[in-house]
Amino acid sequence: MDGLEQYYQILEISTDASVDEIKQAYRDLAQIWHPDRYAYNPKLQQKAEAKFKSINVAYEKLMEHFEECTSNDFANDVQPDYQAHTNDESSNEDEGMLTKFVKGLFKLTLKDQLNLESDIKRFSSVFWWKAERLAAVGTPGAITGAIGGPVGLAAIPPELVLCERNATIGAFGIGHLLGCHIDYNLDREIILAIWAGEGTLETRVPAGKVGIKINNKAPSASASRGLMGAVITSSLIKGSAKFLAKLSAKLISKAVAKISAKIAAKTGGAAIPVLGGFISGGTNVWLVEGFMDAAEQFYSAQNMSQAVYLVLKDNQLISDL
Repeated sequence: MDGLEQYYQILEISTDASVDEIKQAYRDLAQIWHPDRYAYNPKLQQKAEAKFKSINVAYEKLMEHFEECTSNDFANDVQPDYQAHTNDESSNEDEGMLTKFVKGLFKLTLKDQLNLESDIKRFSSVFWWKAERLAAVGTPGAITGAIGGPVGLAAIPPELVLCERNATIGAFGIGHLLGCHIDYNLDREIILAIWAGEGTLETRVPAGKVGIKINNKAPSASASRGLMGAVITSSLIKGSAKFLAKLSAKLISKAVAKISAKIAAKTGGAAIPVLGGFISGGTNVWLVEGFMDAAEQFYSAQNMSQAVYLVLKDNQLISDL
């Protein structure tokens, strides 16, 4: 803890600050000390650059610390479920790679968020924004897959990283283009739920179901009469770490299972030059396009004139609220 204390001091917060408090402190200080604010005075700008750098380092170190703690806790809870498969080393490696891919989805540092908000200004259309993201993953996938052999196989892990990055930026970028409020934490779970088929967007919550309200619109009179299920708000979800942890674990498991078959085809295609290019590039596009389509559904629903809910497939999750 002694080594981390300096980072808390830089962010001007106490050593028992929560993750949300760390993020808020970082946002506040980043706005104050961003070098671009001092472009009129080179001397002040130089000082701001040094301060801004130390703020970034402090934030990254503290978030790494919290992520490491969370990962250890998660591993202790989840790993026993996979111990029965330890005899198949290849399968475990693929599973580990895909789990890492899904866990990395829709996670951006504040610096990444600011860069995205700046970059998105080049676009006025969701179509062209999505097209650029798909080209960024489809082209390299097609090239390495066409080469095939060891090159094609070796390219799979870095291409997954590339897909993760473009899916994340692509999804949140759509939210910005549609003029929506972006909650970089909760939106991740909702987009994953839509993509994994663990939730559907509805204008009413059927009896016996659980729905997360995703916009601030009032339900219509007809919907209210049929609104017999349980409705939970985003603020209630964010206040329940247990619910979020259980939901996240379930979505990760579902997403990994859904992606596994595609990655298996991509791996097999690497053994077939030329044809492997269509398989590899197509898999990359399928991954990124699917997540962006789910994000477009979610953010478009936020702009609807009536209340919209994410109706969850698993009703048992509400027991953790």
